[in-house]
Amino acid sequence: MTIQEWFDKVGGYGVDWDGYYGFQCVDLADSYIQLVLQGNVPWVVGAKDFWNLDLDWCYKIGNDPSNCPQRGDIVIWNAWTYGHVAICVTGNVNTFVSLDQNWPQGLAYNTEPSKVCEHDYNGVVGWFRPNMALDYPSGWSSADYLAANPDVAQAGVDPVSHWMHYGFRENRPLHPAPPVAPIPDPIPPIVIPPVEIPVVEEPDLEEVPPKPVPIEPPTELQKIQALIVHIFEWFINLFRKEK
Repeated sequence: MTIQEWFDKVGGYGVDWDGYYGFQCVDLADSYIQLVLQGNVPWVVGAKDFWNLDLDWCYKIGNDPSNCPQRGDIVIWNAWTYGHVAICVTGNVNTFVSLDQNWPQGLAYNTEPSKVCEHDYNGVVGWFRPNMALDYPSGWSSADYLAANPDVAQAGVDPVSHWMHYGFRENRPLHPAPPVAPIPDPIPPIVIPPVEIPVVEEPDLEEVPPKPVPIEPPTELQKIQALIVHIFEWFINLFRKEK
């Protein structure tokens, strides 16, 4: 049960949790501890005795001018004979609003139903703050939570209780992951067919003998030059012999 569901269930109604002394403030706190926190309901003589206990799923915060209770905190008064206890609805450093029972009369046998009251901090010793989620997250779906957390579904645990006590602290997913689009098949490689290059056969060519270069007869000038060279070589050879 969430805190809002609990407020809607008991707000304006009398809660006699233990069946004794009518609608006492402790009855209201016991109802909240069991239905919302799902903790063990402690036995106390008076409301102020809560402060000496360790409540399941809660930690203590002493009353201090710099802080204030918040929605869902269990506020404890240690004034008067038995003290008082209420469940905070909202608060600031000056005042806070809570759901109360048997306030302000403090009757030994109360018949008035619970009601929302505004308080200052006179007589307040502190408050217990739940270390768990108290409301549904936005977009809550129990079916989605179980689908996203199959271990919770297999254990048969109530999804709301699991989320409030464990899931929110473990940052569990609220919805199953969207389906992953299938990976398309890779594009097949482009195969280029081999191109057959035709072989061009060269024609057989018969060997053609080289064409002889015609030899032209020497000119008259060339004849004279050759004679001069011959005479010059003759004189050189003659000179070498005489030596």
